[in-house]
Amino acid sequence: MEEKIYRNYYNLKPSIKINLRRWMDGNVYYPFAQEAIGNRSLFETMHEHRVSKIAQRLGWDQKGNVDFLWIRRYYSEIMMPEGDANNADAHNQLAFYHMSFIQPKIIWEGVNATPYIGIGGTYQGALIQKLWPELAAFLSHYGYPLNGRILLKHKLLLLLKANLPLSLMREKVRWILKRRSAEVIEKN
Repeated sequence: MEEKIYRNYYNLKPSIKINLRRWMDGNVYYPFAQEAIGNRSLFETMHEHRVSKIAQRLGWDQKGNVDFLWIRRYYSEIMMPEGDANNADAHNQLAFYHMSFIQPKIIWEGVNATPYIGIGGTYQGALIQKLWPELAAFLSHYGYPLNGRILLKHKLLLLLKANLPLSLMREKVRWILKRRSAEVIEKN
């Protein structure tokens, strides 16, 4: 999970500015968070409080649009240590689980790699190819091996995802969740 610092985890186009609110609605908050809280004003207050805490921790004094580096810093410095650490704690209840990528020096190496990270795991794949070529030849969760041989259909899909509006991606997730919950209700 922590190896996400060496890839474009959110599949964003690295060269564009991103509306922070839309990005947080689609990637930080649960898809039905506003509905679950039930009070739009309370949700907005929570959002503003969260943005101010994040801004303070990252040394960022803006609101509105952020860049790819900001998103990577948020993931590496806030989300991974606080969110994924809970996951690691759960793993450690079963067996020893070491989060080697959470060390500050490694996090900063990942953040410093930002100019080289595009879409589709190419940088991550290049690292794996360099360290262990046989491993890079295996099929990854992307649907292709990470040894540099990406099929055209995968390249086109990655480009499409990177260029779709954030609000459209959020609505897709909400639609899938509604459909699946209806299926579960229907079965019971």
